[in-house]
Amino acid sequence: MGEDRIRFTSAILPRQFSRRRGLARRTKSLDAVLPTQYLRGLSTGDFKDGLSELLGAEASGRKEVLGFRESGQSWRELLEDLRGRGLRTPPRLAVGDKALGFWSALERVFAETAHQRCWVYKTANVLNALPKSRHRNAKRDLHQIWTAADRREAERALRIFSAKYRAKYPWAVRCLEKDRETRLAFYDSPAEHWGYIRTTNPI
Repeated sequence: MGEDRIRFTSAILPRQFSRRRGLARRTKSLDAVLPTQYLRGLSTGDFKDGLSELLGAEASGRKEVLGFRESGQSWRELLEDLRGRGLRTPPRLAVGDKALGFWSALERVFAETAHQRCWVYKTANVLNALPKSRHRNAKRDLHQIWTAADRREAERALRIFSAKYRAKYPWAVRCLEKDRETRLAFYDSPAEHWGYIRTTNPI
């Protein structure tokens, strides 16, 4: 059409070709890091070195494994151990799924801590109470609740969902409403943290 075409050149990926794949899709440094990252992460859970090579030394943060338990008694022992090791100030918020043993132990050891139940698990549970033909729309409607701009909008979206599905699918609505306060607790925290604390599956 007579217009000059502007060629884009990536500052990250070099202009190199291969017979099978055409333009380069990733850097040589990424090719070198991935096998080591996979082996280390798989065997030790240590991803820090590999992520530092890719993203920089300050990008990875630090992950501390505090423990992994199942029963209420084991969770209580773990929480009491954490308190004995210096966790004197109760956490402001605990995030988890059903895990009844954890929540009962938390009430005993850190009664002041607010509870946030995972929205990924709640969404799955509500959808299980609906026919598959309604899953797509229902999932979208549930998404409107936990991605609302604030608690007021979330409550409004929850009421809309309940009114829409209660007549034909009361079990789904009961599943959603029975622990609504612990589903919306994350709105009491700063908005920049919502994406991490409304579910145990932020990724």
